[in-house]
Amino acid sequence: MQMSEVVEEHPSLIPVINRFGIRLGLGDKSVKAICEEYRLDTDFLLTVINTFLNEEYFPEKKLQTFHTSQIIDYLTKTNQYYQRYQIPNIERHLGSFISMSTPGNNTLNLIGKFFSSFKEELTSRIEKDDRVWFPYCLSLSEKLKDYPSSGQVEALHLGTEQRLEDPIEALLADLKSIMVKHLSGDYNENLCYAVIFAISSLEKRYQTTQPHPLPDIDTDGFGYGKVVYLTNSRMHRNKQIAIILPDTLQSIGLQSMLTDYFPPVEISHYPTFEAFSTSGNDTFDYYFTNAALFVLYADFFLPRRSKTMVLIDETEGEGGLSATSHITIKASQEVIIEQLEQLFTGENNSISSDNNKELSTRETDVLQLIVKGSTNKEIADKLNISLNTDLSHRKNITTKLGIKTVSGLTFYAIMNGIISGDDIEL
Repeated sequence: MQMSEVVEEHPSLIPVINRFGIRLGLGDKSVKAICEEYRLDTDFLLTVINTFLNEEYFPEKKLQTFHTSQIIDYLTKTNQYYQRYQIPNIERHLGSFISMSTPGNNTLNLIGKFFSSFKEELTSRIEKDDRVWFPYCLSLSEKLKDYPSSGQVEALHLGTEQRLEDPIEALLADLKSIMVKHLSGDYNENLCYAVIFAISSLEKRYQTTQPHPLPDIDTDGFGYGKVVYLTNSRMHRNKQIAIILPDTLQSIGLQSMLTDYFPPVEISHYPTFEAFSTSGNDTFDYYFTNAALFVLYADFFLPRRSKTMVLIDETEGEGGLSATSHITIKASQEVIIEQLEQLFTGENNSISSDNNKELSTRETDVLQLIVKGSTNKEIADKLNISLNTDLSHRKNITTKLGIKTVSGLTFYAIMNGIISGDDIEL
């Protein structure tokens, strides 16, 4: 296939191939010919392109065949692209947007400060990459050359940060959400669109081409300094699933189906809610339980309704669970798979009567303390509530507002008169 055909069909690839040194003026040369001209590894280029174009494509085994230096070089150039082009592009549009809109629009000034906090976070991440992670990965891959046998070194795990939500992704999402939902006053609409499109472009590129090197490194298959390349983007990381079911056979059957039809997944099984609660782990993407436990522990599951799947028997009926994703235990495998797909794609067609986006009085109290910098324990102590209740309120707040970061919540609180701008520094 000609490289020009690929780029014409997917112009968003231009910055991607630029990071490999490939410039436009491709002529009718094939991908292979272009790679030979620029002395590139054809397999590596095609792997990066396919990963960028298809969010479901993540060839972990293929990536293991590439040398660490190839991956680090690409990530370094990706970071440089953000700093040299994408961030200045948003700054340019945002500056014009603010200056050409009605003077004194506090909303726009706050958005400018919000963007500054995002830029600072991204810059700090890039500096840490260059100073810590990239040199560490390169150094470690060189050390692995000294171990010809895969059994001589135990697996090394660099923490679990890849399972946590990326603060940069969250800040980008909040910045876009704030502009769509909370803009007020007179402003230049065309420049507003330009800012939103620039933010969306960076968001997509960050999610698909900015894997943060927090890998699991193992000697198996790495005799020549290869490193497993895992992205912390939520597109490619394993789905973290908690199965809270007393019926062992149901748990085994569900686990088998999830593993076979919806990989990659990491599943933890708890025979009782108490066992789940004492584990202290509340970072799961999805929860599976039965109707009895759902009702008994509604305070926990209702705020997580969108990511909870309830197993019901046909004789139980849907009852009050009509607005919650559910699996009919005795249904055919095809039906169950379809129900699971609805959960994972967010396509629950049930309509909930709970459409109230207004914060309760207690949630407003919690929000005020959050934006003032109080910790979860401090909030619980000041409001005389349990830590679990505080965490539940925080989840309700982020769910209702669609805002995940403290900077975003601060913006919302100021614009809605929940807190004075004089009392807080964004």
